[in-house]
Amino acid sequence: MAPYVAALRPARIWSSDLARASQTAAYISELCGVPVVTDERLREYSVGSRSGMTRAEFEETFPREYAAWLAGDESILLPGAESTADVLARMVPALRGYLESLGAGETGVVVTHGACLRAAMLELLDLPQSADEAFATMGNCTWTTLQENVFGGRLRIARYNTRCTCGRCWRGRSSRFRVDARFSLNSVELPGIA
Repeated sequence: MAPYVAALRPARIWSSDLARASQTAAYISELCGVPVVTDERLREYSVGSRSGMTRAEFEETFPREYAAWLAGDESILLPGAESTADVLARMVPALRGYLESLGAGETGVVVTHGACLRAAMLELLDLPQSADEAFATMGNCTWTTLQENVFGGRLRIARYNTRCTCGRCWRGRSSRFRVDARFSLNSVELPGIA
């Protein structure tokens, strides 16, 4: 995926400071010569007390919270876990700031994580969070491209959950998200951000 994103000639690269995203951003940086700026606001949802647990361990250890999680009920969270509102409160201002920092015709790349990126993408597109069910889970090493609409400046989805087809990049892992146009998240690339 890194060669495809680097080919967009990003002016800036922002990344979550967590290992997997940082490593991906470093590959992109190496190919295009643009330094990576890490930002902890781009981290994945904190899952609090269930961190490091498998899904089965989560269900066995915290059955009430597990049932709430499956139902999408954020009124019952484990200690230290973030709600979608918490994630949006840190991610959306970061992403909007990145977009505003890009000059005309510049592309930026954001490398982050699928669940937080999907929630932030819905917010950037002025869609309700309930619309997330209409979008497939973002895989690792995939990208989504958001572009500015030339008629109104609003963002639109140009590509979603795109995967490299070269045969070398995808080895049965899930993907990342990139937005074209100005911005890329989890490898999302927006008009100005790739």
